[in-house]
Amino acid sequence: MPSQRTLPIVAVFLVAVFPNCAKSSLPASHLATCGWVCGEECMVKSMICDGYEACDDNSDEGKEPHQGCNLFPDSGCYSYKGERHYKCERSGECFSSQRDAAKCEDSTGPPVRECDGGERWKCGDGRCVERGQVCDGVQHCEDGSDEGRQPYDGCNSFPDQAGSCYSWGGELFTRCPGMLEVCTTMELAMVANSSREVAACRRCSEEDGWRCNDGRCIKESEFRNGIPDCQDNSDEVDLEIEWFLIFVSTVITVSFGLGISFLCRLLNRKNLHNFFHCNFCSSSKRCKVQQYNPSSPGHRGNDILKKPEEDTLFPSDDIPGDLINMLEDQANWETKKKGRIMRQMTGEFFSTSNLKSQIILEAKRNYVLVHNDSIRYYHLYMYFANRCSTVKELAKVTNHLFSWEMEMHQHNKLEVIKCWRLHLGCSSLTSNIINSVSDEPSFYSRCGTTFYPLRQCLRSVRRSLLKAKPKEDSAPHKVITLIYFTLLPFVGASLFYFELIKNLVYVHIFWSALLDLSRD
Repeated sequence: MPSQRTLPIVAVFLVAVFPNCAKSSLPASHLATCGWVCGEECMVKSMICDGYEACDDNSDEGKEPHQGCNLFPDSGCYSYKGERHYKCERSGECFSSQRDAAKCEDSTGPPVRECDGGERWKCGDGRCVERGQVCDGVQHCEDGSDEGRQPYDGCNSFPDQAGSCYSWGGELFTRCPGMLEVCTTMELAMVANSSREVAACRRCSEEDGWRCNDGRCIKESEFRNGIPDCQDNSDEVDLEIEWFLIFVSTVITVSFGLGISFLCRLLNRKNLHNFFHCNFCSSSKRCKVQQYNPSSPGHRGNDILKKPEEDTLFPSDDIPGDLINMLEDQANWETKKKGRIMRQMTGEFFSTSNLKSQIILEAKRNYVLVHNDSIRYYHLYMYFANRCSTVKELAKVTNHLFSWEMEMHQHNKLEVIKCWRLHLGCSSLTSNIINSVSDEPSFYSRCGTTFYPLRQCLRSVRRSLLKAKPKEDSAPHKVITLIYFTLLPFVGASLFYFELIKNLVYVHIFWSALLDLSRD
């Protein structure tokens, strides 16, 4: 026979090998006269389905049939504290006594929310919670009725009261006299009404508290700190400026400025001798502005600058005419014949490539002289930037100018760009000049060069159909041009002033925030 010392070892072995047999010997969780049996322990009945798990298997809070919260499955109610509850089919409420459920069936009044003599609040499922737990932002009832917004739920316990608000903590709140957007307790409302001090409605039970418009209290340090702490965001003041008002202000400002500009131009056309008139800027003979049209085959540039002296807007000495005429003259360039299709599309028979070697030295000498005069230097580049229709055409001239600039600046390309930016300024024309001598022209300029022949062909067709004069545009083109150059400054100015007004609004917001954060 085995000794008594070996019996405990055998028992441990059997428990390890046959755990189910060992568990089956323990009593199952069930309701007994002593309360709720969990294993070898028995808890008091009030601990059954009280919202706190006490058993290791959580059976005291289980909702399966015959577990702690469902001891009476046929009742349709939870068995709080191990007691049977009775359901009122009319309202869906559960009661702890059958008499109260029968009374609910015969009644037409609101749900009953009092229990334990009115000291506690009854949920719709029959559970009783502390009144301070009603509408406190945490759900304590299984059905959520303590935080519900429906009539007679926790946050709407007094729907029949005129001007009632959310019933925080199950307490009646009302509108503050003289400040109807604020909900406060009945006591504070009476104080504010009697003393005419509406600020009393903002008081809280805590000394450092501040009452939100919905009646809840937050810390006074959280008032206007940039972070909404009230549920209705009443602790933070919204800016009363909307994007639509900024847009309207921008349109009005730009329209007013453009209107003043057009009015000044209109008065200037009358040539009145007032502050709109300037003898220096005026011309004795007004010229009709003509848009540039591509030169015809064999056209020489010598005639471009031949204008009457009285019609010029600036002294002729400021224009490097000798160098411009030399670079414009096709006889000074090496030419090649264009293809048949390109000739038909553009109307030109020859295209230039490079300056002739015998011309380069003389042109270079003239360029050095122009380089020493900043005004002539500027007019030289601006002339060809406006004269050439594509960046590719412009590059034929600027490549020579660039090579001469490189010699002057010790073959430092960056210094050449700096020189151009210094003398030519920052504009789209300067950008085109720099782009024309770059190693890789921009995508936009390449597209313009590619589609230029097609554009010239369509332009010729349009002018022939509309029977436009050689140096005048058709009426539709004039209208489109007028609309374009009217909208362009309007859109540009609108974007500028919109950004400016928006920044002013942000400054106002930041200033208000600093005042709020720096208050005592």
